[in-house]
Amino acid sequence: MSNLWQSITDWRDQLITHKPSTGPLVENFDGVRAVAAIMVFLQHLGTVPHVVFGPVGVWLFFTLSGYLLYLVFLRIEQPLPTGGTLIAYFTRRLFRIVPLFVVVLVVMSMYWTQPWGEINPLWINLHLLGLMGDHHLWTIKVELIFYLFLPFLILVLAPIINPKIRLIILLALAFPVWWYFEHKMVLVLHGGMPYFTPFILGMAAVHAQPMITPRVGKILTCLGLLGILGFGLDVGIAEKYRHFIGFTDWMAMWAMGHFVYPACMLLVIGVASYKSRFWGNPWLRLLGVVGYGFYLWHPVVIIYVRDFELPNWQFNIACFVASFALALVGYLLIEKPGIAFGKYLARKISNRKNPRLLAARSAIFIFICAFFVIRATHPFDFQISIQAEIYSEQPTLTQFFTTETSEFSEKDSKFFRIDGGRWEARTFNIREFRINKLRFDPGNAPGTYRIRNLNIEFPWLTGPLGLDVAKLIPVSGIAEVSQNGDELIIRTNPGETDPILVYEGDLYQPLLRPWSMAILSVLAGWLLLYYSSRGLDLLASRFGTNLNGKRLLA
Repeated sequence: MSNLWQSITDWRDQLITHKPSTGPLVENFDGVRAVAAIMVFLQHLGTVPHVVFGPVGVWLFFTLSGYLLYLVFLRIEQPLPTGGTLIAYFTRRLFRIVPLFVVVLVVMSMYWTQPWGEINPLWINLHLLGLMGDHHLWTIKVELIFYLFLPFLILVLAPIINPKIRLIILLALAFPVWWYFEHKMVLVLHGGMPYFTPFILGMAAVHAQPMITPRVGKILTCLGLLGILGFGLDVGIAEKYRHFIGFTDWMAMWAMGHFVYPACMLLVIGVASYKSRFWGNPWLRLLGVVGYGFYLWHPVVIIYVRDFELPNWQFNIACFVASFALALVGYLLIEKPGIAFGKYLARKISNRKNPRLLAARSAIFIFICAFFVIRATHPFDFQISIQAEIYSEQPTLTQFFTTETSEFSEKDSKFFRIDGGRWEARTFNIREFRINKLRFDPGNAPGTYRIRNLNIEFPWLTGPLGLDVAKLIPVSGIAEVSQNGDELIIRTNPGETDPILVYEGDLYQPLLRPWSMAILSVLAGWLLLYYSSRGLDLLASRFGTNLNGKRLLA
């Protein structure tokens, strides 16, 4: 038995020492990440009384992310981002977050959306594009948006080589960012309410931490915990604290989170300053190492286990064990290989002596540009609009078809009901593509029909283009076609239920359509990113000797 336990602990120790650096920073931060995950878990569990830790756990995650991501850039001797540095950064982040995220999205789409048991590609795509954040997944969207903004903030801060001045600037920036994004509820890149302030305070903590002694660090840790518990527990003294600051509606904390941001910052600064048996506990660290998977999986597990109707204590244990097991398996099979490959690819790309760097940069730039173009155009429903005034003697169904081949399909058509006895204007919106023919089925009953003011409108044009109704040529079921001014009069064969006419004129298709504009946008974005990276390389070569990341961490 002792040998088995020793094997388990050895295996655990191998997992928690996966990072290249050692010391209280890594050990304690794994513990903080685990505690934050447990706080969110307790929130979603719903069976633990008087605990609303979830939002605070999210703020703690964000503060820790800001600290660690900022530290990545400062550990580079030349903190002015170069093209290779930025590409390596995006590559590592992509392979760290996305692989497991995709797996969880596929599973959730089957049991979180309708119909149950079927994969929902649209739901998955909206989350991958950052256009949607269902339930707890909104935090991933906010993280991804911060990943995009961080390099620009690093670039602005690069000329400032005094760490104390950087600390002051970041602290001064935190409040206006909160006021503009959260207080004003400004939407950024469809990011919902992007809580950027915790990230910025995490960045500021990097420069504050070297000034803190271990003894002071323990005091700050206690103060941070008190601030968090004051918001996370519904007990007498915590309730008095919330009433003191004017906080009475508990669940309104999402609009009052700025009161707990400093507590998260103090906790992060404190735990990075000393070794701790609690924060550095190996089993707690193990949960922190797989914390990302634990965070993603636990709501799915909770919903599934709830169907078994277990007693509360059994339900709580089953949810935790199952979530931890899924997180551990996902880390070993998906996260860890993805992290290793991302680091390998980033190392290859950031090597300036690599002759394939230009090709790698181009490929990644194209991917980034394509992502933003798809993200920008996805919410728009690009359609071809066919407009016409139609007269029928009796109630009927009238229909327009379009095609880009030689055959017409129902999926590329739109029909309307015509009441009959009067002129009725209708607009037929059909999915956008490059069409070569237009078909008109005036009705599903024999009789006389009339059509006038036939127009077609393509996306991104200022108005409709008029079509000549005289160029609607009978194909089948038509006895006679005549023209009276701008009206086309159509008489069907007796007993005909499917008369068909096809437009044989020029459809005046514009050159700049959505697909061509998308290609031009990707090309323009690629050129912009490529030459921006070259400009960053030039700046780094000229001013890099005056900038030293290690000085900023001194």
